[in-house]
Amino acid sequence: MSLGQVRELIGSAGLRFVGFEFEKREHRERYVESFPDDEAMTNLDNWERHEEEFSDTFLGMYQFWCQKAGTPD
Repeated sequence: MSLGQVRELIGSAGLRFVGFEFEKREHRERYVESFPDDEAMTNLDNWERHEEEFSDTFLGMYQFWCQKAGTPD
């Protein structure tokens, strides 16, 4: 799946993207450097662009968390 497909799946399921899970801190650090305005790190458009630049970010698998839309943080 691409991140675009993940975004569509999350939306069609009535969920809200909460964030990715990484073993290595460097992936989060590189994202923050590229997108400092996304403090919650939940903009999937940004993550898609980030993955294009850093193809090792997900190494073939997305590990992420979602919650029911409308649920408070």
